[in-house]
Amino acid sequence: LLPHAGDWREAGVWKACCGWNEPLYVRAAERKSVAGRPFVEIEGAGYELSSARRRGGEAEIRIFNAGADDGPVGVSFGFGVSEVRTVRLDGTTERVLAAERRGGRTRVEVPVPPSGFVTLRAGLSDRTD
Repeated sequence: LLPHAGDWREAGVWKACCGWNEPLYVRAAERKSVAGRPFVEIEGAGYELSSARRRGGEAEIRIFNAGADDGPVGVSFGFGVSEVRTVRLDGTTERVLAAERRGGRTRVEVPVPPSGFVTLRAGLSDRTD
């Protein structure tokens, strides 16, 4: 049981449940240059990186919105990215997102509906500027 005030979204029950049932496992970085930098960073509360994998020359990530916010969420990548696009479950492109590169990261904004998810595919690149 997890006593909380307000409704489950406002109290962050989903995040607490995930932290309990899916503990974070870490591994030492193989290169010093990437140590301490997140590969994917999601701005805002109530969002969860529910899956991440490499598919050929792309990184595929799925973001779940456990909160009530329906505005766009900022997502930044700490590795070289050529383009970022949203894809449907069958893998077809929905749209290419406008990307901003700054400080070695690539940032995009993407809408994720409440209790919904979005799948992003980021083309991998050696470029990190």
